[in-house]
This record gives sequence, structure tokens and C-alpha cells, in this order.
Amino acid sequence: MRLVLCLLVCGAVVAAGCGSKKTYSTPAGDVTVERKGEQTTATVKTEQGTATVQVGSKAEAEVGLVRYPGAQAEQNVTWKGEQEGEKLVQVHLTTPDSFDQVKAFYQKQYPDAEVSMSMSTPELQTVQLIVHEQDVRRVVTISRKNDEDKTTILLQRVEQ
Repeated sequence: MRLVLCLLVCGAVVAAGCGSKKTYSTPAGDVTVERKGEQTTATVKTEQGTATVQVGSKAEAEVGLVRYPGAQAEQNVTWKGEQEGEKLVQVHLTTPDSFDQVKAFYQKQYPDAEVSMSMSTPELQTVQLIVHEQDVRRVVTISRKNDEDKTTILLQRVEQ
């Protein structure tokens, strides 16, 4: 369901204009998108339930992970499910610094983090670090395509 919700919301958020409210009907459900300045809120109603996604700057404070120095914010998303406590907060960042520099920074910040994935191919380098705290999981995913001049950082807070 989350994949369907994300696809519905991404399409609707791109289509919505600044300072507007619009509802889109899709085969999977209805998406209502409201934009106010830099903040966009999308409410998705499907047979499985209702979810609210907020795209804007307040997600960065909620994620609770250290921002890489000098990284540029690309997109911030807050997703709340219908069930109590179901929430996902994402902060997408980029930096011109190397993959190894960013990885070393986050490993120093979170020395007890679990490395849940680490991959290096001729095309891509990626690593995922997980910080567990009771009912909250914080995830740092770092990746860099070898033919690009930027490293991508995805900071997530997952509550279930």
C-alpha cells in the first residue's frame, strides 16, 4: 500500500499549483492536495485507509538525525497512516562531498548504528545505517552514482 500511496501522492503533488486545493480521483483512491506557500499536504483515501503526506521544511526537525554539514535539502516528506502511531518522516539531502566522507561522518555520529545494507558496484555505492530506539527506527541511507557529482542522503524516522 505504501508504494501505491507514494506514487499517487508524488504525482498529485507535482500537479498541484501554489496556494491551491484540488482532488484527484484515481483507480486506487482519491488524493486531495493543498498547497500553502512551501508546504504541501496530500490526503490519500483508499480502500485500505487514509494517509496524510506533508511535503515541506518541518520534517527535518522531526526526523531527529544530524544533518550533514553543508548538505542541500532536496525534499522533505511526512507521512501519517490511519493507524495510531504509524508515521514516516523523510529528509532528502545532497552534497558534493564524496560517498566515503559522508559515510565516515554518519558512522562517527552513530557508532552503534546497524549497517543493514552496504553495496559497491562500478555504477553505485550505497550504505544504510539503522539507529534503533524503542518504537522508533531512524535510518540513514547514503548513495552515490559513480557518474554523478553529488552524494544523496536520505534521513528517515519510522514509527509503527
